[in-house]
Amino acid sequence: MRHSGYTLVELMITVAIMSIVIGVVVPGARGFINHSLLAKEINELSALARLARFKAMEERTEVILCPTLNYTNCVSNWTHPTMAFYDINGNSEHDNNEALLGATEPLHHSVSIQAPGQAIVFDARGGASVTTTISLCDDTGSADKAVGLIINGYGKIAIAQDYNNDGINENHLQSALACS
Repeated sequence: MRHSGYTLVELMITVAIMSIVIGVVVPGARGFINHSLLAKEINELSALARLARFKAMEERTEVILCPTLNYTNCVSNWTHPTMAFYDINGNSEHDNNEALLGATEPLHHSVSIQAPGQAIVFDARGGASVTTTISLCDDTGSADKAVGLIINGYGKIAIAQDYNNDGINENHLQSALACS
């Protein structure tokens, strides 16, 4: 009578090969996932900021970009959802008669952010109330993985770049982005 199955040696070899493959693939996959997550977050924020600026110029009114808890009031913590809305009456609150132009989801829990402590207001000419860089970092805290969204006083919006080729993107002051 013949038995079918695997021997202990075959099983051990299979487990060893799987361990090696997992040991090589998982660290690379984590880096890819972190990079993809940061790209998604910065692209969503960039799209919303660009929409806010465009609508401010199109409608010739102020548009506010800010984090929120309830889609009415702005808060200072940019890990919350971000909204853009017309501020027709200038009270810096999203009222019922003011259109909500768009919003993002809260930041992923593994992403940290450094942003201004106030709302960003785009005026009727597209200018921004603050020149700033919104920096996003993954859970490794490595500055060479940081991404940034630069908004200047003229309202120009750009993704931070590595202009000095040191492997770290620079902010609006041409200083390296930091994750701290």
